Amino acid sequence: SFGKNSVANIFFFCRKIQDQMSEPLRSSCSFFDCLFFNQYANAEAIPHIDRIIKKEKLFSRRYIFVPVIERSHWYLIIFCHIGNKNLRCILLLDSLGYGNRSYVEPVIRRFLNHFYERKRPKVTPQDLKSIPLLCPKIPKQKGASECGIYVLFYTHLFLKMAPEVFKRESFPYFMTPNWFTDDDIKRFAREI
Repeated sequence: SFGKNSVANIFFFCRKIQDQMSEPLRSSCSFFDCLFFNQYANAEAIPHIDRIIKKEKLFSRRYIFVPVIERSHWYLIIFCHIGNKNLRCILLLDSLGYGNRSYVEPVIRRFLNHFYERKRPKVTPQDLKSIPLLCPKIPKQKGASECGIYVLFYTHLFLKMAPEVFKRESFPYFMTPNWFTDDDIKRFAREI
């Protein structure tokens, strides 16, 4: 069992993964704080959202990683090429395989609307609804408390394997039920 599912631990290990990245890769990605999504989901607006969007240069990023905790369960959202109309998509990686789309999708769409209206006001709500939310069939956790390590391992492996350009027509790429083994994730848990 992985006893490191606390927000502080997930945040620490996300930072550790970022620190191990090459500078070119790090500069092509953004990583949101572990509590960002929940704060955004539970508020009408976050006053500093405009500052975050400007500081992070989100439209120029290949990948934006958003770890989410909901009812003590962690999963990962990855925004891919959000600034490119032909490439953009959203990935939902969930180690239990049932990512709560009814909860997540409206918040993602609201966030995208907020995000785009600040930077690209000509984008319509219909354009944003057409951005696909993809849920690959990936390895699932076996126990009840491993979701945090899975989010970290999904992030780690995605960064190692992600193509320069993530094309929807090539989905799911490497994200399959055989993406990694139980031994791989156990080894990763020991190493971190």
